[in-house]
Amino acid sequence: MKKTVSLLLVALLASLQMRANNIPVTIIDGVSDSLVKARMESVISGILTEANAAQTVGRRLDFSAMGISDSNIKESLEMLWEYMPFKCVDEEIVCRAITTSQGYQVRNIPLSMKPTGKRESDEDDYHEVTIGFDRQGNVESFLLSIPDSLYLKIVNDRTEQDDLHHRLTMIDFLERYYTAFYQKDLHFFEQVLNEDVLFLTNETADLPDDGTSGSQKQSNKKQSFLRKLRQVFRHNNQMNVVIDEIEVERSPVKPNIYGLRLHLAWTNGLYHDSGHYFFLWDFKEENAPVIHIIAWQPDTESEDPLEEIFSLPHCFPDI
Repeated sequence: MKKTVSLLLVALLASLQMRANNIPVTIIDGVSDSLVKARMESVISGILTEANAAQTVGRRLDFSAMGISDSNIKESLEMLWEYMPFKCVDEEIVCRAITTSQGYQVRNIPLSMKPTGKRESDEDDYHEVTIGFDRQGNVESFLLSIPDSLYLKIVNDRTEQDDLHHRLTMIDFLERYYTAFYQKDLHFFEQVLNEDVLFLTNETADLPDDGTSGSQKQSNKKQSFLRKLRQVFRHNNQMNVVIDEIEVERSPVKPNIYGLRLHLAWTNGLYHDSGHYFFLWDFKEENAPVIHIIAWQPDTESEDPLEEIFSLPHCFPDI
């Protein structure tokens, strides 16, 4: 009898401890369907609660505890967890959701991350994440958020509703790009640098005179860039990426064309690189936008470096 009572007490204490460590999540705005809202809150709570439990004992994530079955989300979270195990230090999350073309997003959830290999005595890194959901409230993405000030700048500069949709699509891509550095996801960069993309890497990133580039020359540029990434990813676990500037420009004569420029700095161990990325976006097909050009320009010592930065007029001199 005493043994039975002891077991019941242990089970009760374990249950109470589990509840005490549970991180409640409340979405106060943005989702009108109460069932969808409840599902989203449950998933966010499950992810944060399980992450805290797993980091406490240094184990892998248990996706059944999160309520996640999608293999792509599992793989993405596992890749991030391998290099940037995270935890939530807030006892409760109160947030808003925004509507996207796919469903919903909950942005800027604060997390504390400790890169693999970092000393226990070192402070954790602070990051915020964006969790994406479909219309039924099933999680579709878990991405590091770009700074909120840059997000608001892009969104508030919109002119029309279709313009907002295009900008949100580019933000989603940027956050996937940003997260891929921390996941050391070389496959993602290989997909982005597909054979249809014109990839420019010289310091002024001028287009070829005829507007095209030989396929072999392009392939060499892409492979050289990917080799550098591969070497950097292997060098050290402690990746640090900073995006501190973002500019979005819409063509006044070709409204489906956008130029997206950002300044990005990344450090991995002793390696450091910083410069400007430029992406030429084409939204002619709304549901299948295309990136035609990617340009990478390392920072220079120029007195006025912005004059040399590749931009939309380089692609269309008449605008």
